[in-house]
Amino acid sequence: MIYSSNGNIWDNLVMEDDNGQFHNFYLMLNGCLGHIVSRDRVHWETKPVLDFHAPGTWCENGENLTGSIFKWNGLWHYSIGTMGKAGIGYGFWVSEDLYHWELRDREYPVIDRAHVDVSRAADGEMIESGWMDPCFRIDENGTVHGYFSANLPVCTHRDTGCVIAHLTSTDTVHWVRQKPIAYPGKKVNRASCPSMFPLDGRWYLTFIGHGSGGMRWHAGGRTDTAGTYYMVSDSPDGPYEFTENPLLLGAGCDSQESWAGRAAVLRGVPYIYSHFTKPMAVNSLKRIQKTGDGGLKCVYDPAIEKLASGKPQKIGFAEHMDKTPNWSDLGEWSSEDGVITGEAETVGSAAVIARDKRDFILSFKAVPEYGAGFGAALRAKEYPGRSSMVFEIPGMKIPDQRRAVVVKLDCELQCAEIETLERSMREGYGRSQRSIVAGGDERVCDSCRMELRYGKAVDVKIIARGCFYDVYINNDLVFSKSMRDDPVGDAELLVERGKVRFHDVCITDLEPLTIEEM
Repeated sequence: MIYSSNGNIWDNLVMEDDNGQFHNFYLMLNGCLGHIVSRDRVHWETKPVLDFHAPGTWCENGENLTGSIFKWNGLWHYSIGTMGKAGIGYGFWVSEDLYHWELRDREYPVIDRAHVDVSRAADGEMIESGWMDPCFRIDENGTVHGYFSANLPVCTHRDTGCVIAHLTSTDTVHWVRQKPIAYPGKKVNRASCPSMFPLDGRWYLTFIGHGSGGMRWHAGGRTDTAGTYYMVSDSPDGPYEFTENPLLLGAGCDSQESWAGRAAVLRGVPYIYSHFTKPMAVNSLKRIQKTGDGGLKCVYDPAIEKLASGKPQKIGFAEHMDKTPNWSDLGEWSSEDGVITGEAETVGSAAVIARDKRDFILSFKAVPEYGAGFGAALRAKEYPGRSSMVFEIPGMKIPDQRRAVVVKLDCELQCAEIETLERSMREGYGRSQRSIVAGGDERVCDSCRMELRYGKAVDVKIIARGCFYDVYINNDLVFSKSMRDDPVGDAELLVERGKVRFHDVCITDLEPLTIEEM
């Protein structure tokens, strides 16, 4: 959620220049490259669009494909790819300053089937398709290593043939194929957008994938996942193996949220960057941290607080809505010494803590005493004349409907959930008849399993910018999702069929999400 556009953002690339400035280059649907820069990773400035179509060359036409930047022999090299008569090919544009670029390889792409030397290959496996989405590494001898998403010609029910292919070059013009560094074909059909980085003596390889058809993959506490996965090795050139929980950033229900995630090391710290597709936006950088068992996770990065537009507002009182007939419920709410307590043993109940909030961080510690669940309803708002009934009754006034993005921690199911729900009078937030009968409305939701215990505090941070939400539980990223809801509304705390105490409730207003017209 760096910024959004009017629909012209695709795969992006984040890197750091020699002066400590961060650059983000992103594919545009017209074949050009967008370019934004930052000093602090959260405030970004738009730079002129780069047109990488060169008349009279092999990349004169066609859509640009996901590439990568590295510095070699004093020049920045951008590997730009496109679809040509011979298939996918990559060549290099070069620059001294990352703003002015010149196509070096004009006659033909230096990386494709026709120009890669396979006679001295390190193995007998032939790469049949792919050669997409390269990332690069330069070793201590100055040799350039390129890593690509590709597939072997053999595909069986035991292995799809998906590999991360490996090329080497001493001049970035002539390339030799080496043995693939990873074989993730037992899990995915294609491992796109590979990236790699070292951390605490080991190497991590990331790629994006999702399980189409019967290849559904359940990982990271989710079902049918899509997103950025990772593998680990003691050497940059493999072999790489999966860990027990290989999902780094993603969503369930095969939803392409936070898509095309790749890793970059910025000022010595690994981050993952990605983009949204509905609506199109560049996602904020997510900090990567090693887990105790040698795996990876994304954690809360305080850098987001640089976007604060005011001081944090501590909240010690919640306004129960029992005075509003249409939105009243049967819960009970109280406040004492800054602790807000909600109780509703049979139904769900909510209470307002802030009105008309736009972009903000909501944080609190919740201690469930008993019951089903608890959480927050965000951007809650009334929608005149929206009925929860599928069939309207002639002559009956259509009631207003209150709707919100609900982040809930479910103690019964031991999971966290995010979904747009509607509030029923007396009962609280849930799915309306419209969303469950006769096909209903589109459901935008996700869930993730986690351990929740009565009497144990849970630290919750929710970042809401535009229609985008990042949800952190105990400082670990759980959701990074577009909810496609209205950007302004009330913030509420909620409890479902139980009793919960909310401590340290705080809201910090953020600078509005920037929307660029491209």
